[in-house]
Amino acid sequence: MNEDQRTRLTDAELKALFDEGFPHGFGGPDVRAEIAPEGWEKSPLARTFHTLLSGAASACSMILAAVSAAWSVRAIGKTLVAFGAAGGG
Repeated sequence: MNEDQRTRLTDAELKALFDEGFPHGFGGPDVRAEIAPEGWEKSPLARTFHTLLSGAASACSMILAAVSAAWSVRAIGKTLVAFGAAGGG
């Protein structure tokens, strides 16, 4: 048995330790009050752990619009070529 194995806590010991230190869980109201006393929304930590969803949603919308527009242009171009309206032949 090496040094790590002698000093390592069992799963049950770890659970007991964390239950003692975090009686309401890692995200309980006691922890939130300690790390973000003015509320999570106003905490600078919120930006650290979460991407700005509005920015991510905006980027996804722009990508979707660009892809949709590209496919629409291709589809319209194919339709025009099929009817001989594109002047290409």
